[in-house]
Amino acid sequence: YQRRVRGKKKSTMNWLVSVDESKYSHWAFNLACSLLNPKEDVLYILTVAREGAYTAPPRYIQRFRETIANHSKTILKSYYHEAKEKQLKIQLLMSWSNHIAETICDVIEEKKISFVVLGRRSIGSVKRFFVGSTSKYVMEHADCHVIVAKKRYGKAEVHGKLTQELKKQQEETSLKLKADEEKLKKEESEKQVLMKEVIRGQEKERERSLQEEHLDELKSIPVQVYGWKS
Repeated sequence: YQRRVRGKKKSTMNWLVSVDESKYSHWAFNLACSLLNPKEDVLYILTVAREGAYTAPPRYIQRFRETIANHSKTILKSYYHEAKEKQLKIQLLMSWSNHIAETICDVIEEKKISFVVLGRRSIGSVKRFFVGSTSKYVMEHADCHVIVAKKRYGKAEVHGKLTQELKKQQEETSLKLKADEEKLKKEESEKQVLMKEVIRGQEKERERSLQEEHLDELKSIPVQVYGWKS
């Protein structure tokens, strides 16, 4: 890749790699690191957290969003440490979207990216035909050079550590969600008991009120006592 624009040396190029928890992202990251100039270029590392249509109590929705955000941050943290070991100039980016390819293109335009490196998943020709692919969309719409890593590139040990860390995080999240669910069930049970006590108290109050009304009504009836002696 020649760094010349109209005969003048171009000092800095912005690179972009989109990452998730997959091995394909790691191939793309390794390839990008091997191609850029670590002394001059800037590598933007982007991960996209998927939005969702949640039908759950607010506390669960908040927990789900926190879980997704922590998942994405864990991915970025792994690539951050790896990039720092390579002494690269990096910028970490996180976005919420259900359209990963469009988000990548938006970042390319906003950050003036020169090269984007993507990993290509093996999703099969039929599924690729119906749902398309991120790499294909970016190649057709991105206003920069697009490089696709189709094969394994670099070591797999780092990705293995990331997988283990994400698995541990998922287990911890599952325990938290289970604890929240048990807490919610306990609160609901206590709420039901309290409601029953309130209803029982209201019924007793209503019975007492009816009894008082009945006694007041009896007192208001004009009755003359005849032939009774104490």
